[in-house]
Amino acid sequence: MWRSLLKNTLSYNHLKCSKDSHPSNAVFSVSHLGLPQNIRSVFLASERYAMEYPLLRPVPPPSSARCLSSLRSLRKFILISIVSCMAVVTLTTMAILLVLSFQVSSPLNPSYDNRVTIPLPNIETGNRNQSDIRRHSTLKNSSFLASSNKTLFSSSISCYNKCWPYTAFRFQSECQNGVCHCQGKGYDPTSCLPIYKNCSIRRNSSNAVAYWHQKIQETFGCHSYKEANSERNSQVYVISTMNEWKAHQPIRLNVTEAMTRQFQPITLVLASYYPAHWFIQIQSGIHLSSILQISTVHFNSGRIFLNGKEVSKQKSLLTKQRSLVGYGDDRYSGHTIQLLQTVDRLAGSITSFSGSQRANFWTLDIS
Repeated sequence: MWRSLLKNTLSYNHLKCSKDSHPSNAVFSVSHLGLPQNIRSVFLASERYAMEYPLLRPVPPPSSARCLSSLRSLRKFILISIVSCMAVVTLTTMAILLVLSFQVSSPLNPSYDNRVTIPLPNIETGNRNQSDIRRHSTLKNSSFLASSNKTLFSSSISCYNKCWPYTAFRFQSECQNGVCHCQGKGYDPTSCLPIYKNCSIRRNSSNAVAYWHQKIQETFGCHSYKEANSERNSQVYVISTMNEWKAHQPIRLNVTEAMTRQFQPITLVLASYYPAHWFIQIQSGIHLSSILQISTVHFNSGRIFLNGKEVSKQKSLLTKQRSLVGYGDDRYSGHTIQLLQTVDRLAGSITSFSGSQRANFWTLDIS
């Protein structure tokens, strides 16, 4: 069909360029009528050679172009290989460091995280419930907690070649015989815990018990055997917790006196990284002279309730201060020494310090 169209479209004349009248010397031309729309191109040739023309035959690229394409593919392969190797090495290194950090920061006993769940004591305001007080005193002085201090919470931190938990410069730590030793100013050489004046922080040496959702938490504390603060004629009790992940958390604090004695007025220091809402219940017969609330950020937004009544606006009783805080163990960005310095400057010598990394309920025995 298309041949008939071509015959109607093409015209040719035998132009005699030479005396030889061979058909191969014929000259063809395309008429002005044009080609049909479905025909894109026409190869002008003799019919006997028409089948020898390859239709749409791809032209191979020159050798230089093929070499350039091969080089580009090779370069891409090398770059992908290098990036993949670096990613594998980085992930492997991070995994090894994470495992080592977990091993050296956890105590030797594998049952460290098996906290003991004990129902919280319920001490009503103004009512000296002797059963609850005796229960708290028994819990605090029980053989279970005494054994827990030795087995669940070790005073030293194990290490291997390097003391990873205390790598900060302020500790000046080194690993000796598989145990971390700190030579930094203000830290105990063997336990790496803070020391400030007569307050030497020890694990689970607190006269307060910390709970997190009814589970007993590890505490850090110190005691002073001075009967009263000679400058301000009051005893200073510090309760500190970090609770870094959320602001304005409610924290309950029950202050009890298991054995009735004639004590001077007490000063409560409530410290937390974020400002918290403290709900304090004080047993009748205990005279609270002042409250010092300390937090690192937004220190002025925390609220305090004493025996069900808010005391935030009673300036004579409450003082708020912004300061760095710590809960007794400074390996996780804590600043216990700075906190103790602030308390010593504003409230006087510290009678008791109790700290925990996280807690939403405290019981403090001032006996």
